[in-house]
Amino acid sequence: MKYVVRKSGGKSIKLIAVKKSEFEDYARNSGDEYLESLIKTTRMKRDSGNYYTIRDGRGAIKHIVLFIDDEPNIWTFACLPKKLPDGLYELAETLTPRELTDAAIGWELGTYVFDRYRANHTVFARLIAPKKADINEARITVESIFLARDLINTTPADLGPEELANAAIEVADKCGKKIWRARQSCLALAK
Repeated sequence: MKYVVRKSGGKSIKLIAVKKSEFEDYARNSGDEYLESLIKTTRMKRDSGNYYTIRDGRGAIKHIVLFIDDEPNIWTFACLPKKLPDGLYELAETLTPRELTDAAIGWELGTYVFDRYRANHTVFARLIAPKKADINEARITVESIFLARDLINTTPADLGPEELANAAIEVADKCGKKIWRARQSCLALAK
């Protein structure tokens, strides 16, 4: 995974995910005057993916309060790598391990770019992998979805039966499976 990273030496910005139904209690009990002022002076909808940027006295970002669905899923976090300012973020682990795994999956899925035919220089925010998340599951899920997206986006001129068979063989080889018969079947279909 490229944008969900292991903890690095850089300074991270805390990302506090608050479920919509819990936001009023969070805001009331946070004791953060800046957040209270933002709530009173902005008309932001409390939709999933919207956020308040909490700054210190010098204007630097202290942390971000993010609205999420009451039942978050991978798509709850997919908009964030493009939406948040460039930087390194650390998700406050107030979510369950399943939700943190979904957050890692969604974050990485939000960085998908099909660049086979044209270079893309989009800058994405990075997320420190949550400790309670199953990062191996996240990696496998993301790689699978990225492969499917790449295959779908590749033109028929570049992805015929033989290329599709070779992609299937690559996946099987990567999984360490004995695929002699599957390989023979794929190659026979490609001819």
